[in-house]
Amino acid sequence: VFSYTDYAVAPGNTYEYRHKSDPDAAAGVTVRCPAVPPPPADSAQFVSQGVPMTVTAGRPFVATVTMLNNGTTTWTDTTVHLGNNLNPGVWGSDAADLKFGASVSPGQQDSFSWSATAPAIPGTYSFQWTVRRGAAGWFTQSSPTSPLTVITVVQPNVPPTGTLATATC
Repeated sequence: VFSYTDYAVAPGNTYEYRHKSDPDAAAGVTVRCPAVPPPPADSAQFVSQGVPMTVTAGRPFVATVTMLNNGTTTWTDTTVHLGNNLNPGVWGSDAADLKFGASVSPGQQDSFSWSATAPAIPGTYSFQWTVRRGAAGWFTQSSPTSPLTVITVVQPNVPPTGTLATATC
């Protein structure tokens, strides 16, 4: 059994591998295979997401998205961010950072945790985030689109306490 991966040939082309195990043999084995594209330098795979299903209008809540670095470059807290490219401006901040000093090598995963803010108007909003490297752009896979329901919490009518001042006119 022989396994061989060639990243040097352009994707979509084929390569040819010829092998003669016996140098005195007249012919060997020729195999034609499609070329395998190299893995992307910047790539992320969604692992998990922790967000409440219902949030209060205008109030902060904690969100956590865990992504796997399945590219070939290391992520750091200063080079890679989680961004909201589906609904910019809806959740307060449109970016979340890795923990200070974090370094995520290819094959490792890490979590982005931040305080998001629910929209002021009740309704159902899509919550989806993607890893990005500065101006280089968005990575390959986003978190799934999760519907979050934003509600208004009505405070009960509580009578004031203490003494009321009276005035005479």
